[in-house]
Amino acid sequence: MPISTTFIDRGDPGSGRYGITSQAERDRRLAALRSGMNVAGLSALVVSGRSDLRFRGRVLYVSDIFQFTADCFVVLTPSGPPIFVATPVVGLGQASRTNWVKDFRMSAKPGEAIGQVLVEHGLATGDIGIVGLRDAIAAVHLNEISATVPDARLQDATTLFESIRQVKSEEEIENLRHTSRIFRKMFGALEAEIRPGIQEADIAGNASRIAKLHGCRDVKTAMAFTPFEAVSYGSPKRVERDGLAMVWIETPGPTGYWLELRRCYSFGKPPENARRYWEVVEAFWEEGLSKMRPGASGRDVMQAVGHVLKKAGYSYSDTNYSIHGIGADAIEGMWYPGNDRELKANEVLSFHPAILFPDPEEARQLSFLGMTDNVLVTDGGGVRLTYETDRIIEL
Repeated sequence: MPISTTFIDRGDPGSGRYGITSQAERDRRLAALRSGMNVAGLSALVVSGRSDLRFRGRVLYVSDIFQFTADCFVVLTPSGPPIFVATPVVGLGQASRTNWVKDFRMSAKPGEAIGQVLVEHGLATGDIGIVGLRDAIAAVHLNEISATVPDARLQDATTLFESIRQVKSEEEIENLRHTSRIFRKMFGALEAEIRPGIQEADIAGNASRIAKLHGCRDVKTAMAFTPFEAVSYGSPKRVERDGLAMVWIETPGPTGYWLELRRCYSFGKPPENARRYWEVVEAFWEEGLSKMRPGASGRDVMQAVGHVLKKAGYSYSDTNYSIHGIGADAIEGMWYPGNDRELKANEVLSFHPAILFPDPEEARQLSFLGMTDNVLVTDGGGVRLTYETDRIIEL
């Protein structure tokens, strides 16, 4: 199939407007959501988004609009294109360049604007599904909707929406693979810059610059150097020659689809304790991938990982996210611990087990080492989307 970037560059002749998602993919998403609405007896869906890595992608998924900041919404009625509603924080200039939505609205009281849409479409007394009712929409906006359409029955539709986008289409998987291709180029260029004496801030700045040159949208770079105690997002501290380094970058690519990728480094040959620990990392990754099949759960995957860790004298954290869905949002669908669910074929996961060390000194030397990547769930087990495997890279 065509690479998704062809969609980004394809505009409407004479209008200057562009699209990210193909028409066939748009039709598929809207048909699936409307089918879900019918089953649930909903007259409309209101998709609530916020400018963070958890909820921004919900709006992107049904509009091609990547909202960099502020709350935003999409109203999906039983027919016709989605309707976009935003606050005045960033206006409609950027959003209105896209060619999926035809009706763009802005209001300091977006809930009132949403209510007015429902009135105009004869839906003011219907059952209205709110995507994000339990986790994203601000109380003030929810109250505005209720006040504008007091006879509407507002229901949580978050699970309905997340269940539909849990399974990735061929186009979405290509979007994720495209982001992975960019990350391979990005890390290749960044690794030429990591050297003793460089400031942590320079590494973060170079990562952001390289990512932006490749069209990435919201770059977050974390790094750590032994002794491992806390991550840095770019301090004036200079990198020492002795010890180990970890760089973790997460950002959506040009299509808006996310990747979290961690790579680890040494200046010269890694110390023996790091090489031994890396063998454990490879072993629990192999075991985890083997369990990432339809019908399994995040708990199933992590219990298998736990058996490998226990044999080596380690365990994993039951409070840190170790596995979660990823796509148009950095965390979507399922996450473990906290929101476990059955895995489905063609779901994509971010896998990064948080390891616990019984010896605090060993933790200071090894705890941030590891692999993080996107993984496609298949009948044969998990398939990594960026690197087939990884290693501690000698710089």
